[in-house]
Amino acid sequence: MGIFVINGHGFYDTWTTLASLINLTIFFKYQIEVDGETVCIIMLSVILVGFLGWFILENTVLKLYGNPLITHYMVIIWASYGQYLSQYGVSKALDALIITNMSVFSAVLVARVVILAIRNRRNGIYGNGNNLVPLDSSSKQSSDNGHY
Repeated sequence: MGIFVINGHGFYDTWTTLASLINLTIFFKYQIEVDGETVCIIMLSVILVGFLGWFILENTVLKLYGNPLITHYMVIIWASYGQYLSQYGVSKALDALIITNMSVFSAVLVARVVILAIRNRRNGIYGNGNNLVPLDSSSKQSSDNGHY
């Protein structure tokens, strides 16, 4: 059950972060009047660098807290694909950066799955159950009815 909760949070957090960056892009384009292509390139670069930084943190410092977390990779690939469909043909630089982002995000997803498989291959929770402690410990009580 906890896997669904943490992945649901990952989905929500990633989607709202991307929505905030889209709103920030709109603000810079229409309120500050910065060139739209420049703002998009900056935001796509921020997303790429931020996500690679998160990948490094998640697999080193935060590995105990986000072990089953994987949905944010799928969300960011999905959002990048939607962005590619809506922005296709606007600029060669944007097309190249969006395709680069999708490629890097896909490679990072594969790397994350491999890292999780290697890290958890000996984990009793994901294994066949031979290493699990039985819930009913009454058969192992001492002859004096459990008093120590």
